[in-house]
Amino acid sequence: MKKQNWLAALCCACFLTACGSTPQIKEDQVMSTPAVSSSITADASSTTISINEEGTFHLNPPTPLALGERVSGDTAEFVIQYINLAREATAPMRSGSSIKGIGDDQYVLELCIEYRNKTSAEKVINELISGVLVCSDGSKEVDGSIAVEEHNRGSLSIVRDDVMPALSTTYIHYMFIFSDQWLFSHNLKEVDLTIDSEEYTIALQDENGETIGISEDKNVAPFGTYSMGGVSATEYTLGETVTKEDLEFCVEHIDWAKEIYPYHAEQSDRYYPAEDGMLFFDICFMIHNSSNKTFEMDDIMNLKLWYQNSDQYSCFDVVENTERTSFDLTYDYLEPQERAYMHWLFEMPEESGESSDPMWVSFSIEDAIYTCKVR
Repeated sequence: MKKQNWLAALCCACFLTACGSTPQIKEDQVMSTPAVSSSITADASSTTISINEEGTFHLNPPTPLALGERVSGDTAEFVIQYINLAREATAPMRSGSSIKGIGDDQYVLELCIEYRNKTSAEKVINELISGVLVCSDGSKEVDGSIAVEEHNRGSLSIVRDDVMPALSTTYIHYMFIFSDQWLFSHNLKEVDLTIDSEEYTIALQDENGETIGISEDKNVAPFGTYSMGGVSATEYTLGETVTKEDLEFCVEHIDWAKEIYPYHAEQSDRYYPAEDGMLFFDICFMIHNSSNKTFEMDDIMNLKLWYQNSDQYSCFDVVENTERTSFDLTYDYLEPQERAYMHWLFEMPEESGESSDPMWVSFSIEDAIYTCKVR
């Protein structure tokens, strides 16, 4: 192996010399390289030559990239928010569809990448990113697939010929799907990603071979630390008014009740009753569209409630009419400069209303995520 590495390095030196550059490679450096050497480098006019244990040459090898490290260039900006290993790939707010393996005995390794298109042209999402999953034994998985988040980070959809609008941000999930048997017989080492034609490597092990960077389930977090494997949330105080780029919002009120009415209950001809043994936790948002855009009500926000170490509480939203005397089931759009009152109703056990157990609500709006302590 030493002889092969020496010959390979010599060939590289001859090649660069013919091109007008003479690299300086010391013989003792080359000859002292172990049989399983990972690299031999030569500095020739800022060009790096890397020869790995498989004898593969790399000019300018992949750049190491850490979770949360933001990369910014003239045409794009991106950051890997989290890496998750689970039975299915899900969006952080997980209110809609997820991406599952082909069978029940499969896992999905997903990398969530926040990508901003800084150009004035559309980009084809499938052409932005490709990747290889590398294991410690040198084996590789190259069948990565791409999904994008929708509905305020609430669901995922598989990318086909989707395009990213100019000057926009998209949350891309790059995924590897494999069987239990494959996972248990392989030690995941790194993911090599090509993003905008630049190569990066994301380590999945530390120097001691311990797994790093992977969250086993990003959807379970302690109360008040809704981190989702790397996506941090902003703390929100009940009653606080927040002004975003297009929307302004606040939590107008919260309530536990067997029946939910609009603000002017005495004039209402419509209400929502809870089932026997249950009640509603009602959190009402005032949302003002301060932009010149029109928003679909279903796309404005998503909510999750954390109570007794679980977020598995079903919910639905209803919107009051303009006079706040009834619930308008046809209120589909929030027009420019319009104001709406949206109730999110979580069906809970009756005892939850009197319980002193902690309760938190997390919600997303304009792609930002907030966490709010209810009690």
